Amino acid sequence: MTKVTLNNVGSLIDATTAQTTINNNNTTIQTAFDNTLSRDGTIPNQMIADLDMNGHRILNLSSPLTGLEPVRLIDMNTASSGSFTQAGTGAVMRTMQDKMREAFSITDFGAVSGGSAAINSTSIAATFVAALVANKAVYIPAGNYSYNTSLVVPGVVPVFGDGQEQSILNYTGSGIGLLFQPSVSGTPYLGHYLRNFQLAKGGTGTVGIKVDLAVGAHYGNFDWHEIRVGPFSTASAQLVNAVGNTDGFFLGSIKRNYFENLITGTLIGDSINIEENKIAGTGDVSFSMVVGARSFVFSSNNVTNSGTIAFNPCFGATIESNQMELTVNYTGSVGSRVYISNSSSVVFRNNRSGLIGAITKPVNNILIDGTSSSISLDENELTKGTGNHILSATTTSDVVVGRIAADEGLNTEQVFLQGARSFQKYSNLAGVGDVNFTILPQYMLIEPVVTFTAARTWTLPAASAMRPGSIIRIVDLSSAISLTNTLTITRAGGDTINGGTSVVLSAPLSSISLTSDGGSQWYAITNQAGQWTPYTPVAAATTGTFTTSGRYQQIGKTIFVNIVVQLTSAVTGTFTVTLPTLSKSNAVISGKEIATIGTGAAGFVLAASNSLSVLNSAGSQYTANGNTIVLTGSYEAN
Repeated sequence: MTKVTLNNVGSLIDATTAQTTINNNNTTIQTAFDNTLSRDGTIPNQMIADLDMNGHRILNLSSPLTGLEPVRLIDMNTASSGSFTQAGTGAVMRTMQDKMREAFSITDFGAVSGGSAAINSTSIAATFVAALVANKAVYIPAGNYSYNTSLVVPGVVPVFGDGQEQSILNYTGSGIGLLFQPSVSGTPYLGHYLRNFQLAKGGTGTVGIKVDLAVGAHYGNFDWHEIRVGPFSTASAQLVNAVGNTDGFFLGSIKRNYFENLITGTLIGDSINIEENKIAGTGDVSFSMVVGARSFVFSSNNVTNSGTIAFNPCFGATIESNQMELTVNYTGSVGSRVYISNSSSVVFRNNRSGLIGAITKPVNNILIDGTSSSISLDENELTKGTGNHILSATTTSDVVVGRIAADEGLNTEQVFLQGARSFQKYSNLAGVGDVNFTILPQYMLIEPVVTFTAARTWTLPAASAMRPGSIIRIVDLSSAISLTNTLTITRAGGDTINGGTSVVLSAPLSSISLTSDGGSQWYAITNQAGQWTPYTPVAAATTGTFTTSGRYQQIGKTIFVNIVVQLTSAVTGTFTVTLPTLSKSNAVISGKEIATIGTGAAGFVLAASNSLSVLNSAGSQYTANGNTIVLTGSYEAN
């Protein structure tokens, strides 16, 4: 209402003027009253502009009944009378109190970022107790909350924050930072999650997060996602089913987390997926499965711990696409970077297990041990340990090794060590240098990778050490072999190779395939159809000068040769040129003189000789300057 201003009546003598003044005052008063609110609700009784209380209170309001009524302070404090309706079709009204209690914030119970660790310990513990009773999640707002007393939760409580670098619980005490102990009520805990927070180590804590199952307890359908757990001295995280509950842990996903010092799982159950995590630390990362469990996936993790990555035992496990590089001195417990023991139906593929730099290395990169069976390794990149790339114990069975990209020293070092008789492989290329060599049963495809400087001998394994039908292939892809520096493949013990004792490869690019009968015989198929090899024949005569050139090709023991001789001065006496190898028997190499006369030519070599006597068709020597003689033919190498 605007301010009311009335005019005084100056004189009643002038009745007209007085009347006008009085009437105008009445109109002003009426207009003013019409612009006020009616206490009894007389219409109109609505504001048509904003009401400014000028800092004064409105007292004695009633409790709101609809969404258009004002909310009092008491209503906000109790949240029992206020309401909340989410946006969107189908949303229903709820009380504010119900809305605000969807999760229990640790700050609701007095925790303060940067505050006292002792006070925060009490506050955080109270939050977990209340959330457990109400079956609600615990929320960690952004901040750094130190606490010094282990949080022991007699059950499981979901925990979430605003991010692993934003919401931080900093445990400054000893022992376990956060311990969940599911009850033994027989009802599995389902749907537990830990998300978007960090549990840092600020004291002498040994374990960051631990789920410990008592007899009869279960923990399933759980999800740990984007949490970070500090370098606690024993392990950042542990799943422990020491009592061996069947399916104690099942249907679990541990994904995109950072465990600064290891994660271990003891006797876990079905369908556990551990994927896309960063796992660092000192010591062993280890997982074991309860007997009867299946489907364990360890995939796309970056594992840089200093010890072993152990799977003992695991069943129906897939271990794939992991980076498992060791860049510090090895401190593991079993002398192997990867340890697969007492396991079955395990697929290990597309992993990179590198032992990088001048570090103390384990004996083996991969050790397959115990009673392991049906183990498949394929498409992996491995660095050799001090002993082996892969070692399969003699107690294992049905171990198959596929394509392997191996590292240094393949010309002189073995990729595999003697293992179980059933240890097989396919498409493995082992490189061997300019050395005599003993072939092990684990090899399948072998290549000489350095040009031979002398004849070499490679000894086969005993045929009885191979499964019937097992094949070893040797392929000279690097042209290491030559007529002079041959490769002899010889038997072991009393075995035979095509009924004999050895087979010789004497041509570049040659190959041999050897099949074992599983007893005492090898069946060999050779291919020595190598490229034509140039050589310079040595010519000799009583007098005269000449130039020579030649080339040859060997297929098995047969030598095909092409020789060209250019006489540059008259020749007298016997005229000879050399063949590339000794001839096993007497042989004739035919040809023709093509420069001037065009007569036929022939060369004759005696058995055990490489000296070819050259004559024309009349049985005499070529003597004229300018004669060019071409000789082409074949003979059996000695």
